[in-house]
Amino acid sequence: MREPYLRRLGLTAPAAVSPTRAWLAALIAAQLSAVPFENVSLHSGTPISLSLPDLTDKIIHRGRGGFCFEVNYLFSELLKLMGYTVLLVPARVYAGDGFRGEPTHIVILVGGVADQPDHVRYLVDVGFGEPCIEPLLYDVLAGEQRSVEGMRSRIVEGESGEMVLEWCVDDSWKPRLSWTKSDAARQEALPFESIQAMCDTITAGSIFTEKLIVCMLTEHRKTTLAGSRLKVTSPRFGAESSQTVTQLTSLDEVRAVLDDKFGIRLTETQNLDMGASYAADPAVWSQL
Repeated sequence: MREPYLRRLGLTAPAAVSPTRAWLAALIAAQLSAVPFENVSLHSGTPISLSLPDLTDKIIHRGRGGFCFEVNYLFSELLKLMGYTVLLVPARVYAGDGFRGEPTHIVILVGGVADQPDHVRYLVDVGFGEPCIEPLLYDVLAGEQRSVEGMRSRIVEGESGEMVLEWCVDDSWKPRLSWTKSDAARQEALPFESIQAMCDTITAGSIFTEKLIVCMLTEHRKTTLAGSRLKVTSPRFGAESSQTVTQLTSLDEVRAVLDDKFGIRLTETQNLDMGASYAADPAVWSQL
């Protein structure tokens, strides 16, 4: 799987590549710019399977993306093949008025980084719509970490002892994700059945089923399709950041944009149903 995946990301690597922080950062940036965060399957009547053969076929061979469980799970497998150690950690998403009760997301803790001390781990997330484009040092003492695209992040300990990822918006720190210390300290891998069960909960009914969402990121640009609203933000952060918004008026236009802007081929969207997206609250996914 390693070589086809790297080709999908537009990368090449020697067989005996050293798993450095630089390589980790390059893999994350390539993933976010090549593999869209998307839920097209949920609006096409297609079941979500996290089996590696199914994910490999969908994301690597058919040029698709996926939402958090799909892309983070497959990306973690690539990281293992590149020589890193990985731990998948269930996380709760902040929903504006508090964290959701149950984990509906998953992040990756990455260790075994060759040019770092043995105890160093990084927080990696390629499946959150707008995650950090670089690995974040997993250390509450690291304080603010500013990544190349301009995002300001930090990892802190919450009031209840959980770990919290925050980002700085309009000079105010706001929570994004939380997870337990015990999950982050596990020695054994999270069972596949547990990951698939969390994924099944999402597909049974959540914000992902309410509206189509597709997003791709580079250092300087974010391209988002939320329902039939196409938005391009460039640069992504800072006083000069600006947005261009286009309202698409037909299913054919939506499918054409999915093909042209996100690489999701027309053959992949033949059964796309925009009914739920047209009926959804305009606020759904508006943050992206």
